[in-house]
Amino acid sequence: MKTFKKGRKNFGTYFPENNTFIKDNVYKSKHLFRANKSWGIDSKILNSLKEDTKIVIKEQEEGITYTATKKDFDLYGTYFHFNGTSTDHDTQRFLELSRWQHKQLTQDQIDENNYLISQGLQKRW
Repeated sequence: MKTFKKGRKNFGTYFPENNTFIKDNVYKSKHLFRANKSWGIDSKILNSLKEDTKIVIKEQEEGITYTATKKDFDLYGTYFHFNGTSTDHDTQRFLELSRWQHKQLTQDQIDENNYLISQGLQKRW
């Protein structure tokens, strides 16, 4: 397992045993790039992954799990650098929502997750 961090901020975790990168503390209202309705991953992280790496984004507000591969980013992703902001987010690669597979959690799963978060306990998805 390898966790990607910048300072204290966690950008996701790579699990080599199943070749999966998981980004799990994602909120659509904050992290979705609205200009082209896409999720972004730091370019340096993507460049360090194998072409067939499975990439999973676990969106917390709507309880949707998005799945793509690094190859999807290589074929269809776009680069963007948010410079000039108060925080430099470095170069990121974005993949439009239409390119992701997604799975909606049930309302019971979302409610349980929200309860666990409110109690300061580990998230379930």
